[in-house]
Amino acid sequence: MNIAPKENRLSFTVSFHFHSGRAFFDGFTLETVVSRRINAKYRILAKNPTDGHMYTFKGMEEPMSQKEINDVLDEQHNKTLCFEEFAFEVFDETGKDLLFATKFNAQDKVPPNGNSSDKVVYTTFSWAFELPERLMENEIESSKK
Repeated sequence: MNIAPKENRLSFTVSFHFHSGRAFFDGFTLETVVSRRINAKYRILAKNPTDGHMYTFKGMEEPMSQKEINDVLDEQHNKTLCFEEFAFEVFDETGKDLLFATKFNAQDKVPPNGNSSDKVVYTTFSWAFELPERLMENEIESSKK
């Protein structure tokens, strides 16, 4: 298996907490150097349990930086989102070119002690993927200047 060097991969980490058998998305944790360097934009969607479709959230309809998403969570969503299934999308700096997308069933990740009503369990989940060659080339060119 060929694994790209760290500078050619982008990773992101999200934070969740579990309480009473429910999963709560708390936002992004520390943003990586690569994410900042390419000005990656992110979008969060959640599955509506009634119709099964994925939807964005108020204030987060368009791709935005991790900090902007965390700010919107804090200001408009009481710092957390509670849904069973999420989708995470990563875009280039224009917010138009999708680089990576994944669905995440948070309900399947509830740890045994996360079902308790008297305990809260915090954890993080991470994804990594290789950057498209055009973004790697841009970084090589900009580092030569």
